[in-house]
Amino acid sequence: ICGLKTYSKMETFLRDMDFKAKQRSIVHVMDIAPGYDDTYVRRPGFIVDRENGKLYEKLWGLVLELNPDMVIITSWNEWHEATEIEPSMVFFMERKK
Repeated sequence: ICGLKTYSKMETFLRDMDFKAKQRSIVHVMDIAPGYDDTYVRRPGFIVDRENGKLYEKLWGLVLELNPDMVIITSWNEWHEATEIEPSMVFFMERKK
């Protein structure tokens, strides 16, 4: 999902997958992530802006609207890809700057 890079592209993709799953009467497993930034470990890498938590909030809103059978939180603790959702000293220090 993070390969789509923007919320609008993610939303379009996730709505399409939801429609197809319901149309075929198959289990819909929705994949969401809080953002992504692998530029610390890869060059050139890429970034999906967390929008100060708004991306994750919007994706959870979509989860509630579409009501999939299951939700997977992608890379919820992948610190090197900046996809962690738990509080961290890194973000505390960045906000203090």
